[in-house]
Amino acid sequence: LTVIAPYNATTYFIYRGEPLGYEYELLQSFAKDQGLALKMVVVADPKSLFTILNSGEGDIAANRLVPTPENETDVSFTRALYRTAPVLVQQEEPPAKAGKGTEKMLAPGPADQTPEVDIQARLITKPSQLTGKTVTLPEQSPYNRTLVELSDEISGEIYVVEMGALQDEALAQKVAKGEIEFTVMQKNLADLKEAEFKNLKVRPIISKSHSVAWAVRKNSPELMQALNSWIEKKQNGSLFDKLYQKYFIDRRNYLERVESGFLTSTTGKLCAYDDLLKQHANDINWDWRLLASQAFQESRFKPDAHSWAGAAGLLQLMPATARQYGVKNSLDPVDNVQGAVKFLKWLDGFWHERITNDVERLKFVLASYNAGAGHVQDAQRLTEKYGYPTILNRPGSKVRLLSRPRAGELCEPHPRTIRSL
Repeated sequence: LTVIAPYNATTYFIYRGEPLGYEYELLQSFAKDQGLALKMVVVADPKSLFTILNSGEGDIAANRLVPTPENETDVSFTRALYRTAPVLVQQEEPPAKAGKGTEKMLAPGPADQTPEVDIQARLITKPSQLTGKTVTLPEQSPYNRTLVELSDEISGEIYVVEMGALQDEALAQKVAKGEIEFTVMQKNLADLKEAEFKNLKVRPIISKSHSVAWAVRKNSPELMQALNSWIEKKQNGSLFDKLYQKYFIDRRNYLERVESGFLTSTTGKLCAYDDLLKQHANDINWDWRLLASQAFQESRFKPDAHSWAGAAGLLQLMPATARQYGVKNSLDPVDNVQGAVKFLKWLDGFWHERITNDVERLKFVLASYNAGAGHVQDAQRLTEKYGYPTILNRPGSKVRLLSRPRAGELCEPHPRTIRSL
């Protein structure tokens, strides 16, 4: 099941190495229930979603999508995932009061050059006060039509400026910085931006509530039916409420994500130690992302992590191993990674003559790092004794037969998990 989506802080993003997002987690659950693997295809320009979808490169488009008469001619929309309303985002206090969130761009794509504007002190409190004002929207925003209708309703001109490939998050940032006066976005997202940028005010609501849904091609009726049936069923349970709370209501966790510096959708980082891992992955001819995956699996990128067995640091070195490879402080990321890479290099040499295939040998290196080369050799002897091949797709699968099964249980999922990250 291939899903086309942009990176943003609620649809799909990578945080500390893990894929997350309200729509991502729902789609992951749907795919699992259907017995399908989920593949995410990220687009840099959200307005290309429907073009890519209709080209057949994906099955579902996701991006807080609002059905409109214009886009309903191109795609079909599912039942509503939730309902929200369009709200005006404006500046209540000067940029100095915004907080540190204005220092970084929160969405990918080029930032159009915009002149600084004087923000009027008087807040807009009702839609009719937008007469003569300029509202900036993402290109092809569903709220362009909303503002045109509002302009007709109040018999006053509202000027709309569309800005490049920027998403709502980036425009909220521009309002906070005083680069634009107003934008309009979904209220549940605007509430999160108000928590992030302390000088924003999200009011008034400018139109009635609407649905937010997924889109599929018009020639995919079976997928549409499966999605609608699943949404209807799951909305009666706890899944939708739990994920909505997680991504739209829990402001503290939202702020932790966007302020951490490790929201990959905006910074390009997996963790604080990307450069360190890249440097030392070269020492063992690894793709640095594999070493990063191992660090994530071992410690969740926490350099002060300790295990019940005494392993410590970013790559969870045991005390004896740390001493053997000259590590003086396992909690020092540089010291820890240097020692771990020396150990991995030794393990590769240990298995080199026994397993000549590079791909298969890597699995044994990872298993040995986690459980010890001796335990993996014991597992090989046991598999040979019981008539199994000694080189398996999952080298830890027979370690469970050891007299100390706990070590085997720790080892069993590890190499596969690292390689799949």
